[in-house]
Amino acid sequence: NLSLGQTAEVRVDALEGTTVKGEVTEIGSSAIPRGAAAAAALYGMAVVQHRGLGRDTDALRSLDAYLRRFASGEERADVLWLRIRILCRAGFGESCREAAHSYLRAFAGDGVRARLAEEIVATTAP
Repeated sequence: NLSLGQTAEVRVDALEGTTVKGEVTEIGSSAIPRGAAAAAALYGMAVVQHRGLGRDTDALRSLDAYLRRFASGEERADVLWLRIRILCRAGFGESCREAAHSYLRAFAGDGVRARLAEEIVATTAP
């Protein structure tokens, strides 16, 4: 049973190995978001980790978790694009190139992002 004021430990799948300790301050009827809500929340967390906190390693873990759990999720194009942004910002190496290839496998010929991904692949080719 759960009660207000009780100590609790929370683990987030996207942050493997991380446990946050706290106190129960509110009890809702549905603590675990499912489906589209969970996918959107996971993508949103990655955006905050990257843009708001500058924690790119955590953001990449969240994006990888999204792709494992929601392979055809609504945010998939955005997830793949954010991976490109993070990895290529660190340098135009193999990780950047592979991220661009992944995007192109899913969204070839699909607008400006696909053209930019093609440029990245061409620029970073060995």
